[in-house]
Amino acid sequence: MSDDDTCSICLNPVKSTRSNPPIRCGHRFHRACIERWKQQGNHTCPVCRKVFDVSKFQITLEVTNQYTLRSNALTLNNQQIFNVFDSFDIQIPADNDLDLDSLLADIGVNIADLDALLLEDDDVITNRAQSESRDP
Repeated sequence: MSDDDTCSICLNPVKSTRSNPPIRCGHRFHRACIERWKQQGNHTCPVCRKVFDVSKFQITLEVTNQYTLRSNALTLNNQQIFNVFDSFDIQIPADNDLDLDSLLADIGVNIADLDALLLEDDDVITNRAQSESRDP
């Protein structure tokens, strides 16, 4: 990128300064423009759609021992979440809750049900795993 770029949010020139640093993908915007973008619920770069703000995302890894049916869960920190997004080149097609609601509706999930699905009691999950392992 050159020292003088165009902010794709307001379409005005943006200079390379400490107050206008590039976001993770290298694209540069005015600080006020990118903050307003985030306040509107957008978490991806307006140009390339790579995630630059993971504050609204949580990734939890669960490792289950199929013999003992015991599991351990690990919640990733922000840097680890960025690493997962970068490693798998994950781009989120939903920039805000309305987009996410529409995306989930396409696969038959209601956004209001997500918390319940994500916060299921471990006993329910364990019981389900046990009953599935008994079914032929």
